[in-house]
Amino acid sequence: MSQAFQALRALRLLRVIKLARSWTKLQDILAKTVKSMGDVSNFSVLLGLFMYIMALLGMEMFANRVRYTLDDTVVANVT
Repeated sequence: MSQAFQALRALRLLRVIKLARSWTKLQDILAKTVKSMGDVSNFSVLLGLFMYIMALLGMEMFANRVRYTLDDTVVANVT
């Protein structure tokens, strides 16, 4: 029974949509936020790609250089 009430509480968030329809400044803010999300998503994709490439480069450059035991102590520093 309490889950049903929690679901109804979640629907109270829809009041913001009703408010946005009547409040023109809020409409402008929401429109600009949605418009900027495209630029943010493009940047996020490029940042993720850059981080992935740098991780691969780091794994290639430093593979098997330092080995650790299970308690994080250095076993061998192979150069």
